[in-house]
Amino acid sequence: GIFLRTPMVAPEEQTAEVKEAAALLAANEVVELPAAAVGGLEEQGLSHAVAMASREVYPEANSIYVGNLEGEDDIWPEQIVEHFKDSGNVKRVIIKIDRGTGERLGYAYVDFDMEASAEVACSLDGSTFLGRQIK
Repeated sequence: GIFLRTPMVAPEEQTAEVKEAAALLAANEVVELPAAAVGGLEEQGLSHAVAMASREVYPEANSIYVGNLEGEDDIWPEQIVEHFKDSGNVKRVIIKIDRGTGERLGYAYVDFDMEASAEVACSLDGSTFLGRQIK
C-alpha cells in the first residue's frame, strides 16, 4: 500500500560534501562521494552516504511510496502530482526505472513539503489512478 518512508539521519549530522551530493541527486546527476565525506560514517559506505544526501533535501518522513503502476509507460509525474494535490504541496515525484532496461518498475515516490501532507496522502491508498487501484 501507500506508506511513509522513515527518516534515519538528522540533517545536522551530514557533512558539506553530503549536502552537495544531495543537490546533485535532486538534479538527477550521478553522485560520487569519497568515504571521508560522510563524516565518521566511512564504515557504512558510499551507498549510505548517497542515501543520507538524498534525505537531506527531501526528508523521508515527507515521502510516500506509490505502487501498482506496472505496465503504464504513459504515466507522467504531473499526473501523479494532480492525483495527490489535495494532500498538500508536492515537491518531487520519482517514477522508478530499471537502469539496465529502461523499463518502469511499477512504483513511484512522492515527496511533500511537510510530513503532515505525506500522512494525508496515505489516505489515498486504494484510490483509483488512471483506471487502476494504487497501493
